[in-house]
Parts: sequence; C-alpha cells; structure tokens
Amino acid sequence: MQNEKLKTTNNKWLLWGLIGFTAILLVTAIILFLQLKKPAAPLPSPKPKPAASPQIPEVQQTTTEKVCEDSFSVTELKCTGITLDPTGTTVTAKEKRKLTSQLTGGSGTYTHAWTVTTNKTNKGTLSSTTTNPTNWTAPDSLTESQEWTIKDTVTDTSTTPQTASCEKTLSFTGLTACFDTCDNKAECETDLDCITVGGDKRCVNPNCTSETDCACPGIKKACFDKCESDNDCESSRRCMTIPNTNDRRCVNPSCISESDCSCEQAQVSPSPSPSATVITYASPSPKLVAQTKGGQPELPQAGITGPAVLGVSAGLLMILLGILF
Repeated sequence: MQNEKLKTTNNKWLLWGLIGFTAILLVTAIILFLQLKKPAAPLPSPKPKPAASPQIPEVQQTTTEKVCEDSFSVTELKCTGITLDPTGTTVTAKEKRKLTSQLTGGSGTYTHAWTVTTNKTNKGTLSSTTTNPTNWTAPDSLTESQEWTIKDTVTDTSTTPQTASCEKTLSFTGLTACFDTCDNKAECETDLDCITVGGDKRCVNPNCTSETDCACPGIKKACFDKCESDNDCESSRRCMTIPNTNDRRCVNPSCISESDCSCEQAQVSPSPSPSATVITYASPSPKLVAQTKGGQPELPQAGITGPAVLGVSAGLLMILLGILF
C-alpha cells in the first residue's frame, strides 16, 4: 500500500516536471518567433571621407620682354627643271607622262600651276594642277608634229611668299592621216598602213591603196573599221561615233564600244540552295516556380522557425503523456 502511494507521488512529480519543461519550450519558441519577425536594423552608412583640397601651384612672375626668341632664314625658291617619266622629249598621241618639277629653297610648302601648251592653247589633260608630280596625257586629235611647252609655276605658301617657274619643251609627233607620206606603219592612223604608192611611201588603206580617201568603193568594211555612213559597213553593222572619241566606225549598235561587235555576256545562274530539313523538338513542360512581385523566384528561408519549435514541443509532450498513462 505504501509502495503504491510512493509510485503515485513520483508520477505526479514527473508529470509536473514534464509540464514545466514543455512550458519552457513554449516560451522559448514564442520569444524566437517574435525575434524572427522583428525587422533587422539597417547597417550604419560609412561616413564620407573629406576630399583633399587641391594644391595651387605657385605663380611665377615673368616679364613681357624676351620670353622666347628664334631666328631663321628662307633661301630663294628656284625651279631647276622638269623631268619626265618615261624620259625623252618625243611624245606620241595618247601617250601618258608623269611630270616632276625639281625645286630648291623656299619653305618646302608649295602650290603648283601646270600648263602644257602649243600656240598659246592648252593641250592634253592634267590629272592635277596643284601637286608635284602630276600626270599628263597627250591628245589624240592632231596629226602634224608640233613643239610643246610644259610649264610649272610654283608658289611658296609660307609667311614669306615666293614664286618661281620652270619650263620644258617637247616634240609632239602626231599620227599621219590618210595618203600622207610616212616612214613606217607606226606613224599612220589606225587601220592604215605605210605602203609605197607612185614612188612615195604613204599611209593608205591596204585594201585599196590607190584611194586617196582610204575608202574602198564596193567593199563593205568589217567590224570596227572606220566609216563615213552605214552603207560602208557590212550587214547588221552601223557607222557610229565611238564614245569619248571622234572616230566613226562600223559597230554593233547594241554595244558600240566592243571592238569585236560581240555583245555576249556570260550569264551565271544562281545555284539552287539545298532545301533545309527543319527538325522540331518538343519543349519540356515548364515547372511552376513561385515568384515574388519583382519577378524573382522566392526561396525558402533557412533556419528554425517558431511554428517548427511549437510543433516539436507538442509532439514531445504527447509522447511523454502516452508513456505515463
């Protein structure tokens, strides 16, 4: 009987001890839950460092007299001559030459004014009138030989302007016209030959050497031969002026600049592009991800939460009560 009372007394103390332990766990869970819900205090912002004040350099006083001096002398500008590339003073029709002035003195900064004249008339084409060297193309319209004068007027563009000029004389050899005397075929106009006629060598049409106008009656001219009218040309050819020249020639009207009267152009058909096979892959079904208002996925919070502590405490209490009773 005494043992049963002792057992009952021990069970009561054990029960009160469990109830006290559970109460402590509940209080701890409530305090932890309240601490987790409290917003974290913001970190103090670092105090800005004071900017270093700039150091102003010392001002040195100077006088306005003789701060800096320099002296220079400019030598006399001279043009010692004009060189040709290729060299030589005999020039034929349509020939191209590079003209270079040989200069001494001056500041080294010049402008140039080139002229190529005969009988006070500009002849030929200059690619530039301000640079040295410059390029010149002899004309193709004259047939007689003449004297040519190349001149370059040079101006020094420095603060001390100077002007100098130099000249060079050329002998222009033109092409010999129809039935004029000649020494060789190279002197004759295109399609003419230097052949002896009546004791003299003349530039004539080799198909009718006795014709003084180099036009052969009754003979139709072939493609790109010189002509006067459409009647001079073969069938399907027309007598037309070649662009950028004064020559009238028998040409194909569809392509008058072609010397063979052929207007054929290679036509390259584009190669068919290989048909591409399109392979469609099934896209995986998207997984649902919880997102915050800003569009970023919301991640679970790490650590122990208040509800978790309460649940564990309640579970432990029920286990102990089940063991006792």
